[in-house]
Amino acid sequence: MTVTYDPVLSRVRIDADNLGSAATAVVERSPDQINWTTVRGGAEAQVNSGVLQTLDDYEFLADVPNYYRAVVAEPPEFSVGVGAGVSGTMDVPFTIPLPAGVTEGDLLVVYVASGWVTGFSATIPGYTRLPGGQLDDMFVKVASASEEDPQVSTAAEDDWPVVAQMVYLRGASLPYSSADHDNTVGITGANISYGPLTITENNQAIIYAGFKHDNVSTPVWTSVDTIPGATEIGEVKVAGTSSNVGIVWDYEFRAVAADVTEGQFVVNGATATNESGNGRVVAFPTGWDAVQVASLTPSLDGKLWLKVVARPYLNRQVTVAAVGDVQRKARTGVHQVVGRTMPIAISDVRGSREYELQLLTETPQESEDLDYLFASGEPVYLHVPADESKVLGGYFTVGDVSDAPVGRLSDKRIFTLPMVEVAPPGADVVGTTVTWQTVLDTYATWADLMAAHATWGSLLEMVAEPSEVIVQ
Repeated sequence: MTVTYDPVLSRVRIDADNLGSAATAVVERSPDQINWTTVRGGAEAQVNSGVLQTLDDYEFLADVPNYYRAVVAEPPEFSVGVGAGVSGTMDVPFTIPLPAGVTEGDLLVVYVASGWVTGFSATIPGYTRLPGGQLDDMFVKVASASEEDPQVSTAAEDDWPVVAQMVYLRGASLPYSSADHDNTVGITGANISYGPLTITENNQAIIYAGFKHDNVSTPVWTSVDTIPGATEIGEVKVAGTSSNVGIVWDYEFRAVAADVTEGQFVVNGATATNESGNGRVVAFPTGWDAVQVASLTPSLDGKLWLKVVARPYLNRQVTVAAVGDVQRKARTGVHQVVGRTMPIAISDVRGSREYELQLLTETPQESEDLDYLFASGEPVYLHVPADESKVLGGYFTVGDVSDAPVGRLSDKRIFTLPMVEVAPPGADVVGTTVTWQTVLDTYATWADLMAAHATWGSLLEMVAEPSEVIVQ
C-alpha cells in the first residue's frame, strides 16, 4: 500500500496491490491504529486483478499521522494438506508419502527427526534443508507438476529410529522471510521449548515444530497439546530397541504481522530421561496481502480549505477575513398559563453551531471559482489545520451568500457566508473529479478520447473545470 498527499485538491491518494482475487476491499483510516474509520468510498473499494482502484481521502486528519489499511473481504487462498507419518531406521533409506491432492506450486515441507544421541543429518534429493536443528531437520520444495514420494536417507549406518512427515502449504512461498525465522531451543523439563520469532509482514504461514528423544524403548509421550491459536499438523512417534523419538508440529495463518513469543509444546505422559529435544518456528510468506497498512502525515501548511466531497474538483484553499460569534439557537417555547405567574417552558436540545464567516479573494479568477463552489448548493467541508483555534471547522450548509469588492475599483472581494453546522453527507456520497461534461468539453471524438486515455482509470484522473457546476 502507498499513500501520497496531493496539494492541488488537498487529498490523500490511496493505492494498493497484491490483493489477490478479491473483488472489493475495505479501506480505513486511524490516528492510532486502534480506532479505525472507513474512508469515504472505502466500504466496498473496487479491486481489479489484485490492484485497488485509487481511492481519495479528503477528510484526513490534518498535520498528524494518518494510518491507512486495506482489508480484503475474503481470506487468502491458503490451505494445508497433511501426509501420513512414517518411521524407519537410520541405516535404511525410506519413503515419505506426499499428502493427497498435491498440485503444482504447493510448498512442500518435510519434518524429520532421529533417536540418535550424537548428531543427525538427513538428505532428501531435490529438497532444500533449512538451517537449525539438532537431531531434527526440515526440508522444503515447491511442488512440480509430476511430484513423486521423496526418499530420505542419513549418513549413519546405525539402526536408531527415525520419524518423518510431509505437509503442503497451498498459497505459501519461498524464501522464508529472514534468517531469524528459524529458532532452536532445547527441552524444558518434559516440554519442548521454541524461541521467539520476529514477524514483520502480514499473512504469514507459521509452523511450530518440535521433537523429543529418550534413551528408553517406551513411547516418548502419550500426547502433546496444540499450540494456542494453531492447528495440529500431526504427531509421529516410534520406540526402538534402545531409544525412542517423536515429532509434533502445528501451523497457524497469521493475517496481521505480530511477533511470535517464546513458548512450549506441553508434553503429556513423557518418558523421564529427557535425553534431548528441539523446538523451532518457521514462517513462510503467502501469495498476497489480505491486510495492508501505510501511514502519512498530510499538512495543510497553516491554510484553510473549503471542500465539496460530492464535487471535489471545486475544492479551494481560502483566506479568512473575519469570523463572527458562534451561537447555538434555542429550541424552546415559553407558554403563559392563565392564573399563574410562572410560564411553562417546553424545550429540546439546542441546534447546531452557527456563525458568519468572511473569506477574502485576491483575483477575479479566485472570486469566480469560489462563486462556482457555492453555486453547487452542496454541503461544504471546512478543513482547518490542527492548531487552528479561531475558525470552527467541519461540515456546514451555507446560507445566502453575498460578495462585495474591498474597494470600489479593487479586484479583491469579501464573501460573507452564513455557516450552519450539519452532519456529514452519507457514506454513499463519493465524488469524482471528472464529469461527462469534462469529456465533451475536452475531446471532439471518441477516437481523441481513446488516444488520450487507454483505460477508464486514466480518464478518472482528469479534473473538471469549476464552471461545469452551472446547469445550462
